[in-house]
Amino acid sequence: MSKNTKARFIRAYPLIKINKDNVFFLSPNPHGLSLKPCKFTKKNKQLSIEVRFKPEWDTIKPNQENAVVMFNGKHMGVSFAFDDEGQYWLKATTWTDTNPYQAFVKLADKPDIVHAKFLLRILENRNVLTLTAIKGADEGWDEGETILFKNGVADDYEFSYLWVGCSSALKSVPKELRWYGNFQIDFLKIMIDDEVVIEPDFSKFTSYKIFDKSYNGNHLMKHSLEWFDE
Repeated sequence: MSKNTKARFIRAYPLIKINKDNVFFLSPNPHGLSLKPCKFTKKNKQLSIEVRFKPEWDTIKPNQENAVVMFNGKHMGVSFAFDDEGQYWLKATTWTDTNPYQAFVKLADKPDIVHAKFLLRILENRNVLTLTAIKGADEGWDEGETILFKNGVADDYEFSYLWVGCSSALKSVPKELRWYGNFQIDFLKIMIDDEVVIEPDFSKFTSYKIFDKSYNGNHLMKHSLEWFDE
């Protein structure tokens, strides 16, 4: 086997391991340097989150919510779990100012890889939330689920942090609501109104951050109380 072939195997999926000790975040406009801030406001009409990850099922308890990608506050994003009956679920969540709305996709039995797409569209007289499992869905759930609801999304999201690996790691959030995830990740792309705002390159990272190859300056930062406090 050539050195190049070995290198390809070494760099193969998965790349970044996520757990309660290794989560990442992005502020709405980091240091005012972002060319396209990763925030969803009342003025925006569409949010797309596409993510590919490998759940570490053996480390997860039944009914334990695992956040993959979330905006904090009234949590909005993608999570997964399995229930007491051994059913595996992918979830998309968003909120209006008063109510949560969720779309579900049933996953195959302990899928090795899950490739998911969250799509929220704000239309003139209704909102549309769609969740699709591009890879990992149980037979018959390939087309995902779409729900309709009225009223705009919560005001929270204009000021929310983006989190990878939890719903929020802020000290003000009770531990049971932080939804720490256990998985490995190699792909994430977030688009707002059809423009890419962040696409991390999980093969380019330091001890503190993951490079944003969208070149918008939205580098994911590793959360640690050593350099991040409320």
